[in-house]
Amino acid sequence: MLSAATLLLSGNITVALASLLRAILLARLLTLEDFGIAATFSIAMNAMTMAFGFSLGQLAIQARDAAGARMQAGLQGLQAIIGGMLCVAVLTLAAPYADLMGTSEVASAYRWLALVPLCVGLVHFDLFRQQRRNHFGTFAAYTSLPVLVSLIAIWPLFVALGDWRVMPAALIIQAVTALALSHLRSHRRYRLTFDPTVVRRGLLFGAPLLGNAALVFAIFTGDRIIVAAAFDPGVLAWFSAAFMLTLMPANLALRTLNSLSLPRLSRDAEAGRDPAQAIRETCRNYALTAALLAVAITLIGGPVLRIAFGPAYAQAVPILTLLAVMQALRCARGAVDVLALSRARTGIILRMSVIRAIVIPLAAFAVLHFELALPWLIGAGIGGEVAALLLGLTLLHRRLALPMSVAIAPALGLSVTLLAIMMVTYHPVLAVTPAMRALPALTLLAALLIPKLTVGLRPRRGVRP
Repeated sequence: MLSAATLLLSGNITVALASLLRAILLARLLTLEDFGIAATFSIAMNAMTMAFGFSLGQLAIQARDAAGARMQAGLQGLQAIIGGMLCVAVLTLAAPYADLMGTSEVASAYRWLALVPLCVGLVHFDLFRQQRRNHFGTFAAYTSLPVLVSLIAIWPLFVALGDWRVMPAALIIQAVTALALSHLRSHRRYRLTFDPTVVRRGLLFGAPLLGNAALVFAIFTGDRIIVAAAFDPGVLAWFSAAFMLTLMPANLALRTLNSLSLPRLSRDAEAGRDPAQAIRETCRNYALTAALLAVAITLIGGPVLRIAFGPAYAQAVPILTLLAVMQALRCARGAVDVLALSRARTGIILRMSVIRAIVIPLAAFAVLHFELALPWLIGAGIGGEVAALLLGLTLLHRRLALPMSVAIAPALGLSVTLLAIMMVTYHPVLAVTPAMRALPALTLLAALLIPKLTVGLRPRRGVRP
């Protein structure tokens, strides 16, 4: 199991780093405006990934009869139908999407992305069946190698095309490579069937997951869509670079923390143990990681952005701290996610996502109608994260009878840290005082010590249904 976990973790890290390197390489090769246009193709790719949120591959792993040839063929048939429908949707919506992004002149290029859902729809589900037997090699190759191939293809594509067209070409190469790998590494013959029973099971299983995937897409991509609609491609370019620079470490931190925390919390819940200590440590670990993330980005994010993406992207440096605060709050919210998952209360996670997603259309209206600047958009996101976190903590307290006191100390340490880095960055006096650069590190130290000096109350007996 250790080798399987290491294999999956290595694959996730490879995908994250290759995606970041691809973005950096494109930023270095393309003009600022061309990179902004390229970012709109990335947004479209995220939308298509969201549309496959039925997660039929997960059903192929979970279902007891999924190892059978009949069930696998039925799931592959349903996946092909979804892929075909999305292919038609991309062809139909390419022009309206181009108008929304302010890139009407490249509408025909968006239609080429219809090849992506077509490829995903024809993926061989044997890679999921093999996971049932703890064989993760094919899945790791399926997730990581296509991104590496698209990264390697960037330079030849740039030599041949020389502009934003490199991005859609790389995305299509990635999709074709993934399709080819799924078939080359399969052991069973590829078949498609239309089985009404399998279709019904797939839709019932995937509909809630699709709803959550839509919320996640709105949260992760909504800000960039608003920027694309309200500003020119150049602004979208440097905003996307800054957003990616803060998002990647936050995602890696959350995946690692979830993998470490969920098994222990689940065992404690099944055994009926007093959860106070485990919950206290979980809240502290997520808060400390969030604080460390925010401090690190504040201190070194600007130089890293300039070195990686180039001086043309230095315009994004003033918003890095705001983005770091938003991602830190999302990281802290991960503690509520993992606590809810350990008690099989996924509805709490969905409610938090709904609250966070509601901010997106409100922010879009405010930015487009009142012509507000980017910091207001990010500030709305920070407000949404705070509201979602407070709602999650309240629901944990009411539904699971967990004491709020265990979250007070970590939340206090995180709040002090985030307020300190905001003051150091944006206060008219403190921001220009060199001695204040050490303040975030000192507040992080406070975040480390305060939770250890505070002992939470014992939880109430009983869990409210």
